[in-house]
Amino acid sequence: MSTSFRRKAAAVTFAVLGLSLAGGGIAVAQPNAKAPAETVQPAARSTNAQPPVTAESTRKAKAALKAGGATTLAASTSIVVVNANGTRARGVGTVIKYGVGQYEVQFARNVTGGVFVATIGRADACCIPSAGEISVARRLSTPNAVFVQTRNSAGVEADLGFHLVVHTPDGPGAGPGQGPAPRVVPMKPPAHPAASPCTRSAAVSVPRAVPGPLSPDRTVHPGPGCPWALRR
Repeated sequence: MSTSFRRKAAAVTFAVLGLSLAGGGIAVAQPNAKAPAETVQPAARSTNAQPPVTAESTRKAKAALKAGGATTLAASTSIVVVNANGTRARGVGTVIKYGVGQYEVQFARNVTGGVFVATIGRADACCIPSAGEISVARRLSTPNAVFVQTRNSAGVEADLGFHLVVHTPDGPGAGPGQGPAPRVVPMKPPAHPAASPCTRSAAVSVPRAVPGPLSPDRTVHPGPGCPWALRR
């Protein structure tokens, strides 16, 4: 009887000890269990607000508005869509493919002073192209060409299709070799000088409609429609 009681007491003692240890383990583990939950809390998001307008920005904006047309420049535009293998899908220009992701697009005019805009894209409506990167630059020693380099999203060179838009300025401010060549319209004498109000004959009176001021020597300086000086 005594031996049985001792065995039961020992079993109860070990059971209590085990529960105590388990309870202590749970008590110690509880703080650690909360830590991961705290670390995954989202950080405070930015407001996506624009920075405040500075006095310098305001001054420059007013100056640009005052300048008006001086800040506007007419330009010629060329577009081209190039497949990943270097073939032209549509648009204008000649495409030359070099290494992986390296393309040269040549145009029929000087583009050294132009603006180049490019984006990764397909020529068809199949699907959205894979993410990637694209860079543009003026082609070395080739004033009528643009160099394009494409890479995947990891920054490794890759063959990717792209869309390219080239804007080149026209007229004043275009720089040498820029824009279309000016039209030169030569002045031609009238087919029948005797019937024209502009004639070298002093016997023919000059109509008042002939443009141009009258000098003291009675010479009418020619206007747009009269290529010779007239006397009367």
